[in-house]
Amino acid sequence: MRILLAVPEASPFIKTCGLADFAGKLSLHIRRTGHDIRVILPLYQDIAAQWRRGMKKIISKSISLSWRQVYCGIYEFQLNDVIYYFVENEYYFNRRGLYGYRDDAERFAFFSRAVTEFAVRHDWQPDIVHANDWQTALIPVYLAERKNRDPHHPPVRCIFTVHNVDVQGRFSRNLLEDVFGLHPVWYDNGTLEFMEHLSLMKGALLTSDHSTTTSPTYAEELAYPFFSKGLEETFRSVSGRFTGIMNGIDTSRYDPASDPAVRYPYTYMTVNERRKNKLYLQRMLRLKEDPDIPIVAFVGKLIDENGAGLMLSAFDRMMELDAQYMICGKGDFEYERFFRSAMERNKGRVFFSDNLDDSLTRLIYAGADIFLRPSLKEPCGHRHMAAMRYGMVPVVRDTGGLRDAVAANGGDKRGFLFSDFTADHMAGSLRESIALYKGNPDVWTDMVRRNMQIDFGWEKTAESYIDLYSKVCREIDLERVK
Repeated sequence: MRILLAVPEASPFIKTCGLADFAGKLSLHIRRTGHDIRVILPLYQDIAAQWRRGMKKIISKSISLSWRQVYCGIYEFQLNDVIYYFVENEYYFNRRGLYGYRDDAERFAFFSRAVTEFAVRHDWQPDIVHANDWQTALIPVYLAERKNRDPHHPPVRCIFTVHNVDVQGRFSRNLLEDVFGLHPVWYDNGTLEFMEHLSLMKGALLTSDHSTTTSPTYAEELAYPFFSKGLEETFRSVSGRFTGIMNGIDTSRYDPASDPAVRYPYTYMTVNERRKNKLYLQRMLRLKEDPDIPIVAFVGKLIDENGAGLMLSAFDRMMELDAQYMICGKGDFEYERFFRSAMERNKGRVFFSDNLDDSLTRLIYAGADIFLRPSLKEPCGHRHMAAMRYGMVPVVRDTGGLRDAVAANGGDKRGFLFSDFTADHMAGSLRESIALYKGNPDVWTDMVRRNMQIDFGWEKTAESYIDLYSKVCREIDLERVK
């Protein structure tokens, strides 16, 4: 199959969020299976010269964006056997940063139009265009528009992935014709209409051949108002062609046997080496050195959505438990101040740092015992999977990708899930986990070993997407035969 992965950012070239890692890792692992996947993204000013030097210009043309004729250049670059295309326009992309400009609607409408033109007119024509988040949400709409205008146009299927439903591409109705170049029917028939405005994400969900999000449980949750930010009816209407596929982690990078950040390397067979890492971690962070006391660690942004408020509310109860605590992350000033003060008041038991240093994070994974993630919602996440690979046992809220990674599904226990987003429920799960750690070390060690062997790699994610691409291509071909 030939797949064109359209994204607003991609590692290692440019990154502001996890979508960049998704683009870089998914394309790499799909390419390794033999499929011809290529990635297309804007040529931002912030893309470093080391990458630009190897780019080759392959297209220089003008494209239509409503009444505008806009210059579009496309550069080609190859990395790890994956071809990347970079869409050039100095007016739209020769700026500092990626997002947050007043004309973002026009900038990414241009990008979406450029991708659509490339997909149907270039010598290399994809079977599937895979669009991602609001910045590329007009691609399936433009492909549907082209199909309506010319039923004999080249048959390009489209998949759309929701990574961040909080940012849906909502814009004024006035932009429909003047900027996006679309007929009023796309608003009047409800495809793009949302509360008298435009929602590009809604349009993508309704016009793509299939849509996905970043975990199976999150796909179910998006049918409810709390999670979907007003698009619950749209998610319900496309439920038959909407799938949750778990993102992966880089298992070669997150490997306690070879990670240079781990002082004493180990595998699931030599898991007792974790005790040495634990003592080293305690010594380095000035906690009381005791290999038998459980260490509870939170690593991530200190914001309400990640449960920082729950930890603050439950902190006195947490301190009643025989455990040490490590909290690492930047976030709301109130939470940073509280946990910094808690460290001063509880020397030897509490460590706090607002520096999310990657090496320190992996050392914590290798030496701490319990990974705490009391999220309000979690589309997927990766830290809990990385922590489990290093032998930490998760205590997490029963939501989204946390549930999908930790729920046993009838098998052996992987960790502790709590359902209600309350300090009581979180503290209760922590108490239960610490009781098991202290009361039944053999069962705990078995759980650690099992967790270290779970396959959270991108290979599984790539397999799932390849199956979906194949299914969509087959379904469209069958419709064409009918």
